Amino acid sequence: MRAVIYARVSSDPTQQMRSVAGQISECEAFAIRQGWDVVSIFADNDRSASRYATRGRPEYDKLCEFIDGGNADVLLMWEFSRATRDMTTFASLLDLCAARNVAWSYSGRLYDLTRTDDRFATGLDALVAAREASQIRDRVIRGQRQSAAQGRPTGKLPYGYAREYAVNLAARGSRPKLAAQTVREDQAAVVREAARRVADGESCYSVAQDYNARSIPAPRGGQWDLTQIRRVVTSPLYVAQRVYQGRIVGPGDWPPILDETTWARCMARLSDPGRNTTRDREVKHMLSGVARCGVCETALYVQKNRNNYTYQCVSKGFHVGLKVTTFEAFIDAVIVARLGQPDVIEALANRPDDAADVIRARDEVRDLRGRLDAFYAAAARGEISPTGLASIETRLLPEIEVAEARSVSASVPLAVRELSGPDPVALWAAMPVLKRRAIVDFFMKIWLMPVGRGHRIFDPDRVRIEWRAE
Repeated sequence: MRAVIYARVSSDPTQQMRSVAGQISECEAFAIRQGWDVVSIFADNDRSASRYATRGRPEYDKLCEFIDGGNADVLLMWEFSRATRDMTTFASLLDLCAARNVAWSYSGRLYDLTRTDDRFATGLDALVAAREASQIRDRVIRGQRQSAAQGRPTGKLPYGYAREYAVNLAARGSRPKLAAQTVREDQAAVVREAARRVADGESCYSVAQDYNARSIPAPRGGQWDLTQIRRVVTSPLYVAQRVYQGRIVGPGDWPPILDETTWARCMARLSDPGRNTTRDREVKHMLSGVARCGVCETALYVQKNRNNYTYQCVSKGFHVGLKVTTFEAFIDAVIVARLGQPDVIEALANRPDDAADVIRARDEVRDLRGRLDAFYAAAARGEISPTGLASIETRLLPEIEVAEARSVSASVPLAVRELSGPDPVALWAAMPVLKRRAIVDFFMKIWLMPVGRGHRIFDPDRVRIEWRAE
């Protein structure tokens, strides 16, 4: 009989394939005892076979093609779960082997998949394997939740930190246990510099270019880019906050690298909605992505038209267009006139510091969650009824949601806060395009309306402006 071997291991962080090699060795020895000829071997290393798997199994796919091509008489595995822990995949493999008259051998037994009893027996093994996969996942999730609640670090080693491990010498084969996550000062200095520069208004792209020019290694090697800088200066882990499933769940048990004020200012600046349409290095024009077509609402961008740069509707209809210099000069005059009004000057001067509000919101989240956890503990002890706990959740959970939203975003761009001086008009004139663009987008909505053919003189009525409530 022609035998094809399949081996698999779910986790192999060292990538040494020792478990796979052991499976193959045992299968080859079994084939020799049975008098089978091993015609091919397929092995997937560091690949899960459960329905929760996030990566495919290329060798398994090749195995199925091999069997479908009529190249084997028996499929040989060390144990059933090496094939799959998913019922859907099992059913497909079962039908494939039955259709090609391929027997299935694992755990020292041979199954004829055309026989009802053998199909039933392998089906039971498939149910057991699927159940074990779900139990493993449940245990992992419980462990992750417990780790998050205790503020322990998790995942890959973050840039700027080092880890210390403790080994239980008395326990043979025990894995090293994480003892502490400490600051690595050379990398921490890079994080602090990036955060300070971004908080002061410099673009992530500019910081990345400077780091590359200075040959500062990026977190995973190679060069820095604006995404890496953004990730570093906005990650809660650098202010010692534990994140679970994308949300801050409490303080971490490691020292912070950034102070909360600097981190909050970075969050305030980089969460500015006006930054979402174009990347930092592409912002060369004040109204790009801000002004919109008055016909189809498409954002306007700059294109060259008959030797002139114009803001144009980029939809198929090509509804509107206006020279960059004309459009920007008009909006500049409008915004300067508005900034000179006493009510605006007073409002800017009295505007609260959003960074401080972010910090206050995070403290509020921590307090509210602490109160809710205390109620959960009391309910577990039988001191609060389920109805009472439900009533408490109904009141506290919406408050937590609102505070969390305030803790990770800011309503006012950093550039707008920079206008809070005695002469906002002069401050506006000295600002670069990126900041002007953020201010315009904060204060107003702009539409450019179409004009009939033959009109050469700019008509201010073509520009429709709606001042925002702020």
